This record gives sequence, structure tokens and C-alpha cells, in this order.
Amino acid sequence: MPARRRAGTLWGAMSEHQTPEREQAPAPTQSTGSELGAGRSRDLTSRVNEMRRPAMIALVIYAVLLIVLNTHSVSISFVFFTIHTALLVLIAVAGLLGFAGGYLVRRHKDADRTGT
Repeated sequence: MPARRRAGTLWGAMSEHQTPEREQAPAPTQSTGSELGAGRSRDLTSRVNEMRRPAMIALVIYAVLLIVLNTHSVSISFVFFTIHTALLVLIAVAGLLGFAGGYLVRRHKDADRTGT
């Protein structure tokens, strides 16, 4: 014979076929890859923003030192003639010519890839 349950308890109020309801913990939330990527992206962006000011200050200091230390005059021989100019001007012209040459070569390679 089955044992009788007390009516005043939780078990006694339920029928034999019912099971007690258990309080379930909320399902753990899982972040998707895009959410994690967005968080990492924000972290990287904030780090880059924090580094901009010190980097700009360092570049300005470097530019000032470059100007001050390279003001003496140099002579440049172009085989048929010679010019005298500040070393800084020579550095600037050489840098601009290098940049322009690199831009033209890259532009030419990009045109070859696209077929135009």
C-alpha cells in the first residue's frame, strides 16, 4: 500500500502523477562572434585614440629636431651643374620625389590588375 502524504506539505497537495516544479536558473547568455568582435573592435579603437596624442606630440618634436639639425647648406652636383641648398630642402625634395614615384608605380599596378 502506498504511503500517505501529508496534506499540508507541498508533496501532499500534488497528485501522484505531478512532479514538483523546480525553479530553473536563467539560461546562460552566449555572445555571438560578432558581438565579441565588436567589443574587441571598440577596445582597439579606444587604444588607438589614446595613442594618437602622444604619437602626434612625438612626430612634432621629431619634425622640429629634423628642421633645426638640418639647416646647414650642402652642395648637390647634377653632373652638369651644382646647387647649394639647405640639407632639409634636399631631404624634403627627395621624399616628395620618392612618394610621387611610389604613387605612380602603384597606380600603374592597380590599373594592370583591373584591366584598364
